[in-house]
Amino acid sequence: MNQDQALGAFVGLAIGDALGTTLEFQSGPTTDRRTWHTEMTGGGAFSVPPGGWTDDTSMALALADSLCVSGKFVPEQVADNFVVWWLDGKFSWANKCIDIGNATRDALNRQMRRKPGDDPYLGSTHVSDSGNGGIMRLAPTVIANHRNLAKAIEDSINQSRVTHASDECCLFANLLARVIYAGDPFIDEVSQHILADDTAWLDLKTWGYVRHTFHAAMWAARNSDSFEECLLLAVNLKGDADTIGAVAGQIAGAMYGYQAIPERWLNQLVWHDKMVTMANRLYELGSSEIVDNSAADKSALEASSLAQEPKEYPEPKQVSLSAITVGSIGGISGSFCLTLDEHVIDKPIGFWVNADGGVELELPMLQQSLDVTEQVPAIVLTKSTLNAAQALITTFLPAIQPCGSDSTSGACKPNHGLAKRTLPQDFVLFHERLRAKPVLRKDVS
Repeated sequence: MNQDQALGAFVGLAIGDALGTTLEFQSGPTTDRRTWHTEMTGGGAFSVPPGGWTDDTSMALALADSLCVSGKFVPEQVADNFVVWWLDGKFSWANKCIDIGNATRDALNRQMRRKPGDDPYLGSTHVSDSGNGGIMRLAPTVIANHRNLAKAIEDSINQSRVTHASDECCLFANLLARVIYAGDPFIDEVSQHILADDTAWLDLKTWGYVRHTFHAAMWAARNSDSFEECLLLAVNLKGDADTIGAVAGQIAGAMYGYQAIPERWLNQLVWHDKMVTMANRLYELGSSEIVDNSAADKSALEASSLAQEPKEYPEPKQVSLSAITVGSIGGISGSFCLTLDEHVIDKPIGFWVNADGGVELELPMLQQSLDVTEQVPAIVLTKSTLNAAQALITTFLPAIQPCGSDSTSGACKPNHGLAKRTLPQDFVLFHERLRAKPVLRKDVS
């Protein structure tokens, strides 16, 4: 990584955040580029000014400040910086916290109760808490270690663990650090952890799950030939547009460098000069050490994998679903706890409504080392068990019809699941059922 790439990765993060915040929480991306968002107009869910940004950049600045002050990664100081951002608005142009994810807030609440000598890595390790907060702010740890790949990976994983410590969060922090360090989204190490390059743009998933954010940002980087095109492909997916933009901006900035960022965006970016100064300080910090990376280890990636074999479950007599959670913005996705007879599966099962209005399930996966050619499910269920679970969650959801059918009685937005509801009152009833904490059961014997 040269200095231009370091500046590009840091400022690119903020550019993606500032460009994407206008579209955050919106749904319904379109391939009609005439309607695409291309300028930093501000506004959006948080009513930021043109060039303003949200939590992604504030937390990156908080992380960078800690590195520069300490001269190295100190997790307690990183956590303290995150807390003063959240409570006091430090590291924010608005002098207040603008946007914060639930997992981050919960972790920072725990950080506030931390005593001297306590473990500073207080991010949730639960698989259902695998949000994208650990990768949206990551660039400073790579820039500060731009001559030491192993340390860049280690610090990148550990900064995530302060608020996001699941295996998946650590895995994708590892992978993103490698991509930024190399300035190359085509490195072999990521080949088993990305979507195929010929995946349709509209099929990319855009909400806050770390895997989906990494997939979308990497797809944008691999399917474009400039910083600008990468960022436009990323943020116009909508959904969690500011974070997808921030991750894509880190990658594209490391690929093309600061000089490739459109001048009109640089001129609009709030606190641009402060970010350039901070990035230069981080680069100087990383220039003090030269390390032989020829044998840059696979151990950091392998350390983030689940050291276990898939667990198989036999045919049950009864399948039950409970603890159902749903994110209903821009389509339905969520998770549920599965009980087979009296045995509760300890890993939540994911689900989403696909473009045809059908329900698909997503089993938790074992994170694989670099030598594994394919991922494997963490649990193995029989076909009838999967069918029973799918039928139960389908019954629980409101009536849905695919786009292209008669949807005059409800909204219909391409590729966005529950947005295809037939009647608004069905949607209301669905949320009433959700608040009632239902337990759904089905005999399969």
